[in-house]
Amino acid sequence: MDTLQNTNESLRNGDLLVAGLLPSRAAGVSREHEGATEAVGATPSNRAPTNPILPVYKHGTDSLFLSFEGELHLEIQFALEDLKTLAQSDDETERCKAQLPILDHLFEVTDKGSRGFSYCLKDNAFLIKLSKKSKSKMPFASVQISSEYLSHVGLIAAYEELLAVLSCLGVISQEEKVSRADLHIDFSTDFDFSKITSNNVVCRSRKFVWYERIPIFTGFSIGLGGVVGFRLYDKTEELRLRPRPYLLDMWKAAGWDGKTKVWRAEFETKRPFLRRVGINTVDKLNQLSPVFWEFLTIAWLRIVQENTGDTHRERWTNYEVWNQLHKAFPADEPALSLQPFNFCREPSPDYVFKNGLAGITSFMALTGFEDPNEAVQTLLSAADDYHREISHGKSDLKSYMACKVEEKKKRYNKLTAGTEANAE
Repeated sequence: MDTLQNTNESLRNGDLLVAGLLPSRAAGVSREHEGATEAVGATPSNRAPTNPILPVYKHGTDSLFLSFEGELHLEIQFALEDLKTLAQSDDETERCKAQLPILDHLFEVTDKGSRGFSYCLKDNAFLIKLSKKSKSKMPFASVQISSEYLSHVGLIAAYEELLAVLSCLGVISQEEKVSRADLHIDFSTDFDFSKITSNNVVCRSRKFVWYERIPIFTGFSIGLGGVVGFRLYDKTEELRLRPRPYLLDMWKAAGWDGKTKVWRAEFETKRPFLRRVGINTVDKLNQLSPVFWEFLTIAWLRIVQENTGDTHRERWTNYEVWNQLHKAFPADEPALSLQPFNFCREPSPDYVFKNGLAGITSFMALTGFEDPNEAVQTLLSAADDYHREISHGKSDLKSYMACKVEEKKKRYNKLTAGTEANAE
């Protein structure tokens, strides 16, 4: 019980305002986590020590959602209304013009808003939702900062770039509010997580979901859908299916051998919970992430060893791997990707050079061609005849492909011919 009282005090000293969260249920929390006292050891602080046992290859904020009070510039609203109308056009050449250049970004303007927000802008760094000037009850902007961008430039640099973009769109009248923040640690261990069941979980949530790609165990989640959720999953398996070379490079720079399985432990925290613990701004999130992680891994969730001699599961001691995770979030700034970041949403090489060949291989299978060069030439000729026929001579392959190229430029945040002409 003393440990949790000390934990509460140290969290206060770290400016994590748990005063509204823990004291109201202090006795219950202390009883629930009494068994963790000896296992956890030192209380959380703003100087979380590095852990020599658990190799950590990456840590930080994986996903970040922010909202801003303010007002959209009237001239920007008019421009966005025109671009949204273009995005809704039946004419593909008109739809491709729905782009908005801001600083180094070239945003796609979508044909629809989202949940009360009238306009939606997208690139590889930001998903920005904007409300009309007349909608006073809605935030001026709601923004998701991409995980990839955070990994490349860091939390503060990403936030500063976002402020620069938003200042071109409108006037911010108050400090931002953190709507959702996901903290993560990528690590390796010999511990067998597949043996963990709901019986090993001491948590405020009772929602436990197990994941496997038959027959491989890939992870589990706890409490997702609520104001706090936790997921632990095999990140190497995910990257095998959805490659992200920059992550592998970051791991290797941190000492990964390129072979060992890497797990990701991640807490998803939403606005109601963040407000209660006093994490309202990006600055507070940046300052308090290590102590917040410690709080979450003792007061919200523990993974414990079964003790058949004690019917009170809350008194069971933590698995050692959980004790290590509890102290594993470094206080220093997260390492950044060494690769340059691209604001364009470019498809992966696999998509271009594997999926992109599907039409050619289908044509070869249907026609019996074995030489790809011969097949491509014949395919282009046949495709030209096809497009002339279905358009009754009004179009051909060249026109069709030019239109599709412009459409994909817009999707990939590349400058389209229509946008370039308008800029001139």
